[in-house]
Amino acid sequence: LYQCLKDAAEEERDRTYLFNERRSYSFLQTFNESVAIANDLYKFGIKDGSLVALRITRSLDSVLIFFALQILGAVTALIDPHKKVGQSIQECNENFNPQFVITNEGHTMDISANGGWKIKDCASGLAVNLTVSYPARREAELFNVNTDGTKPAIMAFTSGSTGEYKAVVHSRFSFTSDIFEVYKRYSYSKDNTVIDVLPLCYLYAMALLVFPSIAARFKVFIPESIKPEIILGYIGKYNVDYILGVPSYYKRLAEAAYCPIGKPILGMISGAPCPKEDFAFIEDKLKIKLIPSYGMSETLNITSNTADTPYEKRINSVGKILPFRDVIVTDSNGNRLGGNEVGEICVKSPMLMLGYYNSEEATAKIKDADGYLHTGDLGYIGDGNYLYITGRKKDIIIRNGKNLSAIGIEQNLLRAGCFAEVAVVGIRDEKDGEVPCVAVVPKDGVKPDKEQLLEKIKTVLHKNELPKRIVILDKLPLLPNGKIDKQTIKKLFYDC
Repeated sequence: LYQCLKDAAEEERDRTYLFNERRSYSFLQTFNESVAIANDLYKFGIKDGSLVALRITRSLDSVLIFFALQILGAVTALIDPHKKVGQSIQECNENFNPQFVITNEGHTMDISANGGWKIKDCASGLAVNLTVSYPARREAELFNVNTDGTKPAIMAFTSGSTGEYKAVVHSRFSFTSDIFEVYKRYSYSKDNTVIDVLPLCYLYAMALLVFPSIAARFKVFIPESIKPEIILGYIGKYNVDYILGVPSYYKRLAEAAYCPIGKPILGMISGAPCPKEDFAFIEDKLKIKLIPSYGMSETLNITSNTADTPYEKRINSVGKILPFRDVIVTDSNGNRLGGNEVGEICVKSPMLMLGYYNSEEATAKIKDADGYLHTGDLGYIGDGNYLYITGRKKDIIIRNGKNLSAIGIEQNLLRAGCFAEVAVVGIRDEKDGEVPCVAVVPKDGVKPDKEQLLEKIKTVLHKNELPKRIVILDKLPLLPNGKIDKQTIKKLFYDC
């Protein structure tokens, strides 16, 4: 990372790299300020191997502080800015005890905030201010640059839709192994501008934006606001070429658009399934090209489509398996399946996590003796090495001994034409063992009678798929990363 930043600073110098609505840093300024921040952290006691919890807001400051920590060789725990650092530490059940905390929560809880930073030594309680300067400072390194890429470097907390809060640990090697294939696959170039609307605490943003930007040397725009109507204006104003997002955010963009985006842009989309109806609606309304990909916090990127992938492949698959990823599909007994056979997707690659923090038991549950990580996702490998996702093991609802796919039911419900959003969850049932229950958001805000809804649902679902209960909501609850919060939805049915 240090060498990539230094090379970019020497070769690109005054060309803009990081910017928002108020300020910008060139490649040279980014390198210089990252070193200056690293000096401040080093003088406070942070060094190679220090475990540091960083409240990583979606901001220029956070990127620069992150670079400084990585240059020092500190293990950076990416803390969701929606929460206070102390809350995240308490929620982690792996005995997470950082040596240092960097946060601006005392200044503001704004998730996009710059400024107001403090460093705290957790052992002594000593805290001092940390300044991210603009314009950038220029200082010589006071520290020895870390060069061991195999040691722990980044921690990210993930719970997905399961509610199990785990800390994924990666080395710098896994990221540097990942980025060169990623930016070539997306055809990033130094002439591009990429806008970030994703929380930086999620490795999706790190793997597709932050690290590739250093290698491909494109401009990164980190806006202070991500309101859809504002972002739509920014795309033209700042000549944006790429946007990264999850399906729910793209849908919000499309719903907010009065007219198509005025220039051709590519939208990288991942993080959750995108129903075909939504995919078609987003592309048609915005006139952008969506590029689905697939990965996990534990694996980084596994597959990707490209701008040249035909529409039918992009709307149906999550792309071709990337080089150096050994992907197999297995049945419930762990036996390998052939092409076009549905089973659990497993992957082995240099990009895999080192493990879950402080939890060999949890790591062993997901990684087998042959080194394959079991994703928990169901799918198959089709012609041309394209990967297709059909569901998730934990989203399989077993009703009267028959397996039902929650994702499949959701997609069929959307075809009924009367729902803007749907979420299906499995709820325990004394008679059937488990039953599907559904939360729906009706189109156009009209709340129909539940009996009328049930009659409409019967036209698109098989008898065994029919929901035991229906709840009508104004909007579905979302996790900070934009995924549907199915744990909250389940509580709606257990509480009623």
